[in-house]
Amino acid sequence: MPWLYGAVIAAGATCGMAVNFLVSRRFVFAADQRSAPKQLASFVAVSLTTLLLRLAVAYGLVGLFGLPLFGWINTLPTTAPAERLAHLAAVGLVTVYSFFAHKHISFGGGFQALFSNRSAVRP
Repeated sequence: MPWLYGAVIAAGATCGMAVNFLVSRRFVFAADQRSAPKQLASFVAVSLTTLLLRLAVAYGLVGLFGLPLFGWINTLPTTAPAERLAHLAAVGLVTVYSFFAHKHISFGGGFQALFSNRSAVRP
């Protein structure tokens, strides 16, 4: 059931999105001049792109790990080792994109500020 793999990742991302917004807004990034609902809208948009990128990388890695060169992964002492390793690697790789996208878009004035000269990101 390949669709179940994606659904589980999407469910985890959705739950994490709410907590991530609250923690990021309170403790990580300096607030821009926009209201919380506008920041949340930008945050959700960035988070959805992060989810799509994470899914693409995870599915790509599952395919890569299916090659004979990576046959040893299936000998690891866990269930679905290729899928677990692919998800872990995808999360790690996409985290860097996520941080900078949230810094410059979610809490940096939104998409409009990203494409204008009035970015709200502070050094």
